[in-house]
This record gives sequence, C-alpha cells and structure tokens, in this order.
Amino acid sequence: MRDWMADIKQLPIENIYVQHEPFTPRYSNALIYLRKLVHFGDCLGFREVIQNTTIEIAVWLELGTKRRTPGIYCCFRLTYTPEMHLRIAVLFCFYDGTEKSPIFYNKDSATVYARNEGFRNG
Repeated sequence: MRDWMADIKQLPIENIYVQHEPFTPRYSNALIYLRKLVHFGDCLGFREVIQNTTIEIAVWLELGTKRRTPGIYCCFRLTYTPEMHLRIAVLFCFYDGTEKSPIFYNKDSATVYARNEGFRNG
C-alpha cells in the first residue's frame, strides 16, 4: 500500500495548488488549512484517474477533540512522472461545512462519503 500523504509531504509547497473557479471564501479556508492538510491529514482512500500517472485521494483532517467540531474533508489530484515521482498536487475539493458544503464530524462519516464517491482503500 502506497503512502500517498508521504508523497505530498515531500513536495515543495510551490508544487501544491488549490483549484477553484470562481474563487470563494470556502477556498480561502482551503488555503489557510493547506499546510495542516498536507502534514496532518489522513488519507481515506484513492481512485485512479489516468493509469499510473494521475491519482485522486480523499483526505480527512480532524480539527478538534470535541464531538461536535466538524473536520475537513478534501480531495487532492496527484500527478506522477512515469517513474512514479510526484510532480504536482492539486486540492480540488474542500468541505468544511461552510457555503452549504457537506459537514463531517468524524473520520468514519467522511470515510463512508469517500467510498460512495468511488475512493477505495490503499
């Protein structure tokens, strides 16, 4: 099983992007949490987009120790070289409960959502 988050941690921050058009306050939050997502996020699963070169991963970040504190669910698209060296990571989905985005209070509910979106363990 590959450690996708370890790959992202090895990238220079200049190679990690946040994608959203049009730009919204929720994606301002994504920029604020980007480093925490990269360093402390848990990978919930992956799905292959383009065989051996582009992978998408779902990530969960717990924000608090209280049960009613929502966490962050996001997705990164990882683009690899043919030798499987990560070149770019793009955060393209960010849910923190603002702007009517889904709210997840625990990793289990975020994992169920990820499975329903086609992400599998690994």
